[in-house]
Amino acid sequence: MKDRVMQITRKEISRFGLRRFTMDDVAAQLGISKKTLYKFFASKSELIHDVLISDLQKDKEQFMQAIANEGNWFDKLSTALSFSGKSRISNDILQEVQLYFPEEEKLVNDFLVFQKEQIYQLFEAGLAKGEIEPWFDLDKLLIIIMEILRISSKQMSENGVSDQSGDMQEEIKKLIFFGLIKRTW
Repeated sequence: MKDRVMQITRKEISRFGLRRFTMDDVAAQLGISKKTLYKFFASKSELIHDVLISDLQKDKEQFMQAIANEGNWFDKLSTALSFSGKSRISNDILQEVQLYFPEEEKLVNDFLVFQKEQIYQLFEAGLAKGEIEPWFDLDKLLIIIMEILRISSKQMSENGVSDQSGDMQEEIKKLIFFGLIKRTW
């Protein structure tokens, strides 16, 4: 039943946001009383916390599985960057977490640090193979790439074109990996 409560809560959160969904909404969707709902989760805060932990854990597992299934460091990096723009937690929810849920913000930040560490290791593998220009500052490169992907994902969702976000990320990756200018000199 806890899984069902969390599933309905995800739908309510996507409809109303973290602060505006209510335990009454969740109970009504489940066809149970609010009192029964509180037997599974002591508070709305606990429910939000558990949903975010569950979603971030699933994202982490899928991230690791996605890069494990790829071949060389570059394929893994490409997959990792594609995956980093996708999450169960929308930009709107992320912004709400950052503004109003400091404990959950720490969970999200821990996940983002995990992703960055994995991507950094892939950069190091490319550098060790001599396939990344040695003059790049990998720390700065990682920040730039992650911010570009985050901003593009946010802009796409704000503009209602999330169905094209995968295409946009692919274009960003091509620009980063292969450049814009044909070298004829």
